[in-house]
Parts: sequence; structure tokens; C-alpha cells
Amino acid sequence: MESTEDIDTLTSDSEEDCLSYYSDGDDCPSPRIFHNFDNAAPESNGSSIKPNKLRIASWNLNILSEAKVMKKVVTICDAIIDNELNIVAIQEIRWEGALNVICCMLNKRLGRDDGNAWMSVVSDTAGRMHAGMELSGFLFDSSKGITVDYSELTRLRSIELSHLNKFPFTIESKKLENGKFICNYSKAIVLIKEQLETLTGVTGVVMVEDIYNDPLLITQIGPLTDNKEVVIAKLQNDMENLMKITSDKRIFTRDPFYVSFKIKGTSFNLLSVHIKAGGTQNSRVRNEIESLSDLIGYCFTPDQNVIILGDFNLSPEDPSFTKLKSLNYVQCIHEFTNISLEKPEGSAIHDNIWISEAVRSLTGSYKGYVVRDNVSCRLCGEYVSDHCPVFVELQYVEDSKCHHQTAFLIK
Repeated sequence: MESTEDIDTLTSDSEEDCLSYYSDGDDCPSPRIFHNFDNAAPESNGSSIKPNKLRIASWNLNILSEAKVMKKVVTICDAIIDNELNIVAIQEIRWEGALNVICCMLNKRLGRDDGNAWMSVVSDTAGRMHAGMELSGFLFDSSKGITVDYSELTRLRSIELSHLNKFPFTIESKKLENGKFICNYSKAIVLIKEQLETLTGVTGVVMVEDIYNDPLLITQIGPLTDNKEVVIAKLQNDMENLMKITSDKRIFTRDPFYVSFKIKGTSFNLLSVHIKAGGTQNSRVRNEIESLSDLIGYCFTPDQNVIILGDFNLSPEDPSFTKLKSLNYVQCIHEFTNISLEKPEGSAIHDNIWISEAVRSLTGSYKGYVVRDNVSCRLCGEYVSDHCPVFVELQYVEDSKCHHQTAFLIK
């Protein structure tokens, strides 16, 4: 491995330097990319969290493509290291491997190995942005005793009761004030997939969506316990009902990404969001923000530690946040979060971190921060994103009466 001095010379943020850095033949820790469903991280054998702070951050990295991460990875890592961040939610991921590149660079700069490495968890496609698909993800520092319990793309859909009743199995749902229901599309897909596996006797070979688009695929995956035509007709019927949920009933333009982190036995449920852009005059933006309270009610109970963070694309003072505030969630960020060469001081508070009452019951006071310094490339002067990283610092102390009980203090 290169010396610290050699690593520190990689500060030009040029794509050529970064590409040569990854091909220099050194052994590079390979942080795992976890995907949805049963993707718990391995237990860390690194040091436990220091008894002074935990910093949870959010950063919209504005179309994080392969070319961009190779060019900007040094600046991104510097912001994470300099601000001593421990968990970072990332929005607008275009390339699935982007967070792996960032983890690799973080671990090289910090001299980490697999036992105490920076790691990542990445969603499936959450929705569309600009002219492409968008993923969501988290970076986390396993050396601080942080592990992933569970992750899921919360594909909630609005559905008529008549459609809900057409499914041959029970889908967990919740009735809304408007009389409609919401259900989790991801879990519906899992149930249909399980049904397919039961009918075919084969597991994990072909995705249900592929069968729906090309029924002949079912003839290629092994023996059937039923007549092929019957199986195909049954699956198509289920998928047609499911498509009625997903066609024009999306609640969020980009589905929020839920990850449950465990820190010394205490679970924190983080929900990364990227609300549709459009401003105060766009009813869809306000509807999505108002729907966050439905999502919270569907996914969590009041006693759970929940943190909602990301790009809300609207000021926290907008009336659409009233429902979220009524659930006793409070914002941590009160300063402008956007940045540009023309207006480096910013002009809007669109990125934020909202914490639940359960989190606050474990804490004292709280304060959020906006990182505005050293978020531009040293050579070209361009900002990594038009969004600044934002974070909240949580202070905690261990209860002396119980080794496994931890109290957190947000500072």
C-alpha cells in the first residue's frame, strides 16, 4: 500500500489521476455493496464508537455517474474525512458502483482494511432523474461499530380496495384519509416470486417481471408442479393486478430508501428521500412531502428511532410539512443548503434532517450543520454538487447500570 504522503498527493481531482490510482496494482479493500432484502452487513470487528459523537449526514451528489465519481472522489472523501462523518445518505446516484469507489478511496486514505472499512448499501432503481435512472445509498464507517440490519426500497403505492382484493394472498396495507389504501410494492413482488417458486420448484432463477414480459421464459426454468398454461395465466393475472398499482399510482417520484442501522445494540431507522423538484407551485411536490407522514405511519411505530434525511426540494417552512411536524418530527438544518459559483452563500433550505420524538427522548439538545467549505475541486474550482453536505451530530453516553444500554445526546 502507498504511504500516507503518496496518498495525500492525489488531490488534483483529475479523472486521469483517479483512474491511474485505481489501476496501480495495490490491493484495495473492496467494501461490499448490499442490495435489497436480507442484506445484513457482517459484524464489524473494529473498535467500538468513541464516547463522544456520531455524525449522520446527507448529500445530494447531483447525477453521480461513473465519470463524475472518478473525477470528484478526492473532494468527496475529503469532505467526509474532514467533517468526521460516520453515516452519509447519498441521493442522485446514477452509477451503481459509485459508492464502492468512494469507500475504496476512503479506506486507502485512512489505511483501513476489511475489518474496519468504510462500507456501502445501495438501493435498486428508486425512480427517474433528468434523462436516466436514480439509485439511493448510504456510506457508513464500520470501524465505529455501525452495522446494517436491514434495507429496503419503500415502494409504496396508492391502490383502490377493489384492486387490493384481487390478489390471491394478503398484502399488508393501510387505509388513508382519502379512503384509498397504500401497500408496499416490493413486498408484493416478493409474495408473487414466492408463489412462482412454489409452482415451479425452482428458486431465484428468473425475476417475476421477466416472466410477465416474456411468459415463454417459464418453460426454461425447470419442472412445473402444474400445467404450464395455468401457471402462466395465474402469474400474468397477478402481475396485471400489480401493474395497476404501479402504473400511475406512485406516491413518490423516487421511492425513499430505508436502512436500519445498529450502533452498539441501538437501532436507528434512516429514511433517505429525494422529493420531486418543482417549487411551491407544484402540487406533486407538496403531495409527496405530505405523504411522508403516511410512509412513517406505514413503516414505523412511535417508539422507534427514525431519522428522515435527504433532498426535500422545498423549504421546511412550507405548509406541506405540517403533517410531518404533527408527528413530532423536528428539523435539524436551518441554514441555506445550496451552493454555486454565482451564489456560494446559498439561497434555499432544501436539504434537511428530521428526527423523531423517540430520538429526541434519548437526547438533550440538538444542532445540525451545513458544510460549505472545501466542497469544490482544487484545480477546476467546480463544486462537487449544487447541494452542500448537511449533518447532525449525536453525542451519547453509556448507561453504567447496563453495558448494552446506550443513551444518546444530540449536540
